[in-house]
Amino acid sequence: MGVSSFKKDIWMSLYIPFATGMSASGTLIPLFILSLSNGSVSYIGLFSSITSIISLILTFIWGKLTDDTGKRKIFILITLFSGTGILLGYAFSFSLVHLLILAIISGLLLGAESTATSMYLFEHYPPDLWEEKLSKLSLQNGIGSCIGMLFGALFQIFIMNYQLFFIISSILCLISGIMGISLLHDLRQKDFIKPKTEYQNIGNMEIPIYSSIFFKKIAFVQQKNNISAKSKYHFTKYVVIFLVAIFIFYLSSSLTFTPLSAFMKLRLNLSDSWIFLIFLSYYVILTISFIFVGKAIDKYGNRKMLLLGLVLRIFTYVLFSVFSLMAFPWLSSFVALLIIAGIAGFSISFIKIAFSNIYPRLFPNRENLGEMLSIFSIVGSLAGIIGSYVSGYIADSFNTGYFILFLGSTVLALASFLIFFVIKKLE
Repeated sequence: MGVSSFKKDIWMSLYIPFATGMSASGTLIPLFILSLSNGSVSYIGLFSSITSIISLILTFIWGKLTDDTGKRKIFILITLFSGTGILLGYAFSFSLVHLLILAIISGLLLGAESTATSMYLFEHYPPDLWEEKLSKLSLQNGIGSCIGMLFGALFQIFIMNYQLFFIISSILCLISGIMGISLLHDLRQKDFIKPKTEYQNIGNMEIPIYSSIFFKKIAFVQQKNNISAKSKYHFTKYVVIFLVAIFIFYLSSSLTFTPLSAFMKLRLNLSDSWIFLIFLSYYVILTISFIFVGKAIDKYGNRKMLLLGLVLRIFTYVLFSVFSLMAFPWLSSFVALLIIAGIAGFSISFIKIAFSNIYPRLFPNRENLGEMLSIFSIVGSLAGIIGSYVSGYIADSFNTGYFILFLGSTVLALASFLIFFVIKKLE
């Protein structure tokens, strides 16, 4: 049984080298921007916003293509190989114009896998294993991110060569792409059939539920026979409330984490290597948390663990706010930020898994789930667009800009907490 499960889950390992390269580079890119002539926090926010805007536009298209074609593998591979090219592009970028072009390309291609990966997992495992498998997938990403942060810290201490760093990161993404070719296998249409106890009412008929492609055929039959078809989108009251709550949460996250590297470098005078070590603390705790978060959610429920994660996230924003107003000795600041980053990593592990579990369960028939998952991604991207641009502008425009951002994150995260606390149906 254990061996069989290992073989079935081996595809998840392809995300380790990809996460290693992307997380390390994602941390370095803001620092790289600051190292260029005329580079500033505003440009960090601007480029992040541009990527998010384009990703927002294309996310729904990627999700629709995932649903319409029934393919998952090709869209995952697009992201993996795109990461290779984009990071290689950073290695040979020497101006803000080059980075602008790469931000555009990132928005165009890196979001291809977001819906496809979720659909791939949901299709290969029954719902009662989703929490466990989502945790395991997140664990693989976490391991890769930890390796990436450690790699980045050591690289910045001993070599400090941006170009070589990005080249190595691009090779890691290439390795993931090659692994994906052999490890990913789309299910055949007949494998999408759900248990025969689940049916879709079509006029006076009850028809077994198949894949989203089958639903489209059903819709065609309905229209052809003048049978009133149900809406393909299911924006119930609770779906809308959930999307509003996650928008608020991701906006709070964007306001703090977009300028965080710049805050530590420009305000706290930490070197690149120490910044990598702080983010390493975040990813180590995040990864360790994924080992047991699935079981904790199984035992206590999505809602309780989500609320715990939100409380801890609010606490981290409060601590960041304090650091933005008060001066501390260098060593005290570094140690405190290691701890705060660890708390942030612990909190997001519960939040991510709970979000991923709650949302698909708001659609009991899982009709057009790929497109509805795209809407989930779109909401997060929209929050990222607003948060990235606003954070860059505020950080550069006001002496207390970082405090304003961290305090705003605190208020927004609290609002998200209250929504999930009051609306008990969201679980």
